[in-house]
Amino acid sequence: MTARPNVPSGLMNVVAIAAGGYHSLALKGDGTVMAWGDDPDGETDVPSGLTNVVAIAAGGHHSLALKGDGTAVGWGFDNDGETDVPSGLTNVVAIAGGGYHSLALGNLPPGITVQPQKSDGGGGRRRDVQCHCLGSSPLNCQWYFNSTKLANATNWTLILSNVSTNNTGGYHIVVTNKLGLVTSSNAALTVNVPPVITQQPVNVTTNTGGGAMFSVMVSTNSTLPLSYQWYFKHGILIDATNATLALTNVQPGQAGIYSAALANVAGSVTSSNAVLTVVTEVNTAPVLPPQFNRTIHGKLLMTVTTRQRIRTFRRIF
Repeated sequence: MTARPNVPSGLMNVVAIAAGGYHSLALKGDGTVMAWGDDPDGETDVPSGLTNVVAIAAGGHHSLALKGDGTAVGWGFDNDGETDVPSGLTNVVAIAGGGYHSLALGNLPPGITVQPQKSDGGGGRRRDVQCHCLGSSPLNCQWYFNSTKLANATNWTLILSNVSTNNTGGYHIVVTNKLGLVTSSNAALTVNVPPVITQQPVNVTTNTGGGAMFSVMVSTNSTLPLSYQWYFKHGILIDATNATLALTNVQPGQAGIYSAALANVAGSVTSSNAVLTVVTEVNTAPVLPPQFNRTIHGKLLMTVTTRQRIRTFRRIF
């Protein structure tokens, strides 16, 4: 353990003293401070020009001073904010130092220490928007939604029950006391909506070598981005990831059922099945009626045309 030095030689006119973990403070009648002892964190390094001090306090490894104008000063160990005097702290009448914290009794305008945070997720459930604040009591708060004051929203936590897309927007809080007001940053609330299909793919009939197209449409309320995947007979189609599936040079082997799966951060949905029918072309030349076209040796010849070839029959009439 490091030995503590003796009281500084010549120290006189002392009106108050304080002891920290391994250091000491003395307040003189002229409003200046003297410090001595262990100094690994600057706890005995009294700030230059510090005067008009009316009270002192010592923490574990830090020091505090209260000035006659009601402001406070801190120095020394500060890993936990022990010497970070809150901005706007005025009218202080007393101070105290703990192991790793500091206290001040006085008036403080409102200040936000934890801003409300953005939130996103599905609808139909509860969402909480919170804010942490410090300041002299009484503190009053009011929540706003897209700059509109919310009725009965005067607590530090804003509770939104059974949220829907109507709750999507920005939320902030205004905090006041007799010394002023402060407005928080805006917290965006997003309510994600799963994809809802508004137009299903429909059946298509095409000839061999022709084209076919299937498509799906979703509600404009569906949260973006959306992903698409088309299926053929329940098997994944490679590179078929758009809202529209276009097929070219269709062959009989592509006949069957097609469907699409859609997904976003809120959920997924699968379309109804659409059937592709592929027609194979056949010779549809009509069979012509018999033609009585000539007579040979008193016999009338009848000609019959079929799909395959022309046949001539002799028949006596």
